[in-house]
Amino acid sequence: MITTKSTVLQLNILICLVLGISGCARYQVKPLSLTDSVQRFNSRALNDTQIQQRLERLHLLGSVNNNRWDRAQLLVAASELNPKLMVYMAKLQVADAAKKTASAIPNPTLNLGADYSLSQTNESPWLWSVSTDWLLDAGLRRQLRMQSADISVQSARLDYAEALWTLRADLRAALLSYLVSVQRGQVLNGMQTYQMQWLEMQRQRIAQGEGMASDLVQVELELARTHSALAELGHVTMQAQARIADALGVPVMALQSQSFVWEDLLQVTILNDEQLRQLSDKALLSRGDLERAVFEYQRCELTLQQAVREQYPQFSIGPGYSWDHGVKKISVGLSLGLPVFNQNQGPIAEAQAAREVAGQQALLIQSQILNEIDVSRRVYHSSVEMVEAVTEQHDAAEKLLRQVQQAVAVGAAERIEVIVAQLNLSTQKLAVLDAVERMQQSLGELENTLRTPLTGPEVELSKQSLLHVSRAH
Repeated sequence: MITTKSTVLQLNILICLVLGISGCARYQVKPLSLTDSVQRFNSRALNDTQIQQRLERLHLLGSVNNNRWDRAQLLVAASELNPKLMVYMAKLQVADAAKKTASAIPNPTLNLGADYSLSQTNESPWLWSVSTDWLLDAGLRRQLRMQSADISVQSARLDYAEALWTLRADLRAALLSYLVSVQRGQVLNGMQTYQMQWLEMQRQRIAQGEGMASDLVQVELELARTHSALAELGHVTMQAQARIADALGVPVMALQSQSFVWEDLLQVTILNDEQLRQLSDKALLSRGDLERAVFEYQRCELTLQQAVREQYPQFSIGPGYSWDHGVKKISVGLSLGLPVFNQNQGPIAEAQAAREVAGQQALLIQSQILNEIDVSRRVYHSSVEMVEAVTEQHDAAEKLLRQVQQAVAVGAAERIEVIVAQLNLSTQKLAVLDAVERMQQSLGELENTLRTPLTGPEVELSKQSLLHVSRAH
């Protein structure tokens, strides 16, 4: 009878173990093939079906069908393909998985024991027992652990949002450099044509005895400078195109058949003071890096609460069963740690100090944001004034060209004077492009300090939450 009961008990234990194991996850092999990843990267393209579908859902498909991409459309494509962004997405998944760990109830421990009695003669000398240990992990301790995991998830979402904003800033800067370089190239090619015409006219004048050899050398020198500027510009253009491809997460060859548009590139953006004030106030309270610092402070706060909680005993209960020569015994054990030699004062002091550091770091970031906004706003206004000044010079050069052309038409001036006036206008066009590029760069810096787009198609895209957390929700 005893043997039968013990056998049944053993079978029950075996069944529990089998059921526990059957609920375990299965390991799946997923090798990392660098060869396959290279092939997949080389096959990437902006006309990917997934990108097209997402653009359609955001009502942004528009000119993409004609291979013309604006900044918002490119940002959507980059959010789907950029490898660095995918790393932050994976980290967010790690943080989500850690929530399961934090909320999980600890499994009990099963202990099997057996003793052999050397003095037993009439009955079986074996004594056996089964005991368990259950950690009483509930209440404040488990709640603090879950709150810490929630903060980790929120921090991971902020990291993703910051990475997405950085991607937007990098893409905007690369696109600005590329488009301005293209326009510079057009102006320099025009200058080169005018300079070659000027050179030919100077040669004719020298042949006719109306010019000096030094005049020819000067024109040749200017032509050589233009050749050099065009060669350097070609290098800058290729670098900008490579930066665009890097931001998009596609090979450079994927951009060969695509064109990019920036409709308000040459326009001066007048910023509303009230809007800037509201955006500044928002950045001073909730900019991504500041929120990250606040979450770190909250994490330190939870760490301190946990350290305070750990100065108190943690209980474990251990019910068990034993068989002692026909006598069946049920036991209940209770264990707890005794705060005899210390009351966890060291970790508590460390947690308090870490919380103070986190608080000061948050205040430091907030003060930096305030200074960054003020400086970037002033720089932008200064760059706008520069654009206005060089635009006036451009208009004056354009007016002079018209006057010279009219003088040539009535025979009051020579053709060479028109060439000189055209070259002067081209120089002013380059100055305008330089000033516009600096203005757009300073506007981009202002947007970075505010963490929000101020102009362009991304403004509407921001309202659709892509520039906040996008697919990270």
